[in-house]
Parts: sequence; structure tokens; C-alpha cells
Amino acid sequence: MWRHLSSFVGAWCGRRLQPLLDDYAPELILPVRNHGLPGAIVPDADGPGRRYRLATVLRGSGAVVGRGVPLRQLPASARIAELAAGLLRSGALTQDPLFVDEHLDAVIVHRDPRLLALLREQCLAPLGDAAPGSRQMLRETLRCWLRNMGDRQAVAEELHIHRQTVRYRLARLRELYGSSLDDPDARARMMLALAWEPDRAQPGLENGQRLLR
Repeated sequence: MWRHLSSFVGAWCGRRLQPLLDDYAPELILPVRNHGLPGAIVPDADGPGRRYRLATVLRGSGAVVGRGVPLRQLPASARIAELAAGLLRSGALTQDPLFVDEHLDAVIVHRDPRLLALLREQCLAPLGDAAPGSRQMLRETLRCWLRNMGDRQAVAEELHIHRQTVRYRLARLRELYGSSLDDPDARARMMLALAWEPDRAQPGLENGQRLLR
């Protein structure tokens, strides 16, 4: 059975997974003591119907399911699972259980929080010229516009605002950012900086406070 790809499964909240995994396939589970994220090794987690069954038994447990890899690669896969568990703790990711291979982009972006904070500070610098009370609103609009590839109707629906309001906000963003909004490289940097942040910025950011000292 261990010739198949195997996945590391851990629970960041400290919950014991063994009773849950016993409902999955007790004879196949190998408990392990991983320093950063205790858990178990589950073989062939990506086999036909197995991911759905694993998701069912682990729902609500705060579990992180690593990529299916050969046994020799499990230590590296477990380290990536630890990074994903950190994103669950911070609220950057919310799926439960969390399958790491569905969120590799978020793991890459958040791997170095200081670099990500520096990139966000750089990308949001033009908002410093906006009125303090409008910065958060413009930030959310910019993020939504990037995620929806410039579709104003989609932006209006996602933010629950009128299309005219979207048009006004985008006009203001264009005043602040200028031709950067038409530059594919600049948009890619802004997307990288903003796409995976929580729906609301952390307190203080909308007031232009610097993230790095």
C-alpha cells in the first residue's frame, strides 16, 4: 500500500486526528510525531473517491492535508503543510480541512511575511495621497478590480455597490496610480500583493502606517 503516493495530515489546533482517521481507513494510517505539526501519514489520499472521503471525515477538525508524494519526499511535504497551517492560524486561509495542493500560490506568497508586507507597502503607496477616510474603500476596490480582471459589473456585484460607484472609484484610482493600472507588470505586482489578503485590512493600514520599521 505504501507504493502509492502518501500525504501528511496534521491539525494545527492540536486536535487528535486519529479517531477521525479511524473512520477513513484505520488499517492504513501511520501516526507520526512531527515537531511542528503532529499528525499522520495517509497513503493514496488522492485515489478515486479518497479525497472526498478524507474531506468528509476531517471536516471541522482544522486539519491540513499535504500533497501526495513518494515516501522519501514526505518530510519536505510536511514542512509545506506547516506553512499552510500557519496561514490557517492567521486567517489568511479558511478552508477546513485544507488541502495544500489547492493553495500552493498562497503558501508561496505568504512564505516570507516581511517581503509580502514590503511589497504591499510599495503597491499601496499611491493611496497615501487619498483622503484618509477613502483609502480602505479604494484599496478594496483595487483588489476586487484586479481579481476580476477589470470587469466592472463583477466588481459592483462583489462589493455590493452600484456600477456608477465603481466607475467613480476607478477614476479616482486612475488619478492616483496613473498609467500603472495599464502596465501588465505593475498589475501583476499589485495582484501578488493584494489578492491573498483578508477581506478587511488590518487596523492601521488604511491610515497609511508603514508596515516595516
